[in-house]
Amino acid sequence: MPTSQQINTGLYVPTTEIFDVISGLQQSDVSSGEFKELLIRLAQHVNRVNLALNLKESALYFEEEFMTGDLLFNPLNTNPDAQIQMFRKVLRESSDPHKMPTPEADVLQAGSTNFPHVLTPLASTSSTYTGWKFVGIYGGATNTVSRNYYPLNYSGATYLSARADSTNVIIDNNTGITFDKVDIILWYVKF
Repeated sequence: MPTSQQINTGLYVPTTEIFDVISGLQQSDVSSGEFKELLIRLAQHVNRVNLALNLKESALYFEEEFMTGDLLFNPLNTNPDAQIQMFRKVLRESSDPHKMPTPEADVLQAGSTNFPHVLTPLASTSSTYTGWKFVGIYGGATNTVSRNYYPLNYSGATYLSARADSTNVIIDNNTGITFDKVDIILWYVKF
């Protein structure tokens, strides 16, 4: 049987709320049933707005940990309504001389390149997890001189792929292109 979250797709808040109980509001008695009904409807409307704002996906990409608003099923809980928050972090590497602490001359050359993600990943003992678990790694690499733009996890005769270990995001570059800018977006959950 589907849960209520599977049935209700999307967060829709009405842009106009009509309260038919407000006729003669200035003359109404604050202890009247109509006034109490108005207060209840206003509270319900504010509650719907709050729920929509709290459950929305925030499309902000920062170079620090950010709670996105996305919810993922919790593998440690048998209740299908038990969900955990998704987090996002962006790694930006560039040959820009203003980048701190030390810019790389060529950020992504042929072969494997490591970029520290500074996260503590998933550690498990039987069914108990602590730390983070990656659920998505994506991004893009750019050569601004020759104007080559590749998505990470590009595959073909040549490839550009991203993966993570406990300390780094590793990018394997077999494209024959040296990239001077790389943006890596990590999606993860915490247990």
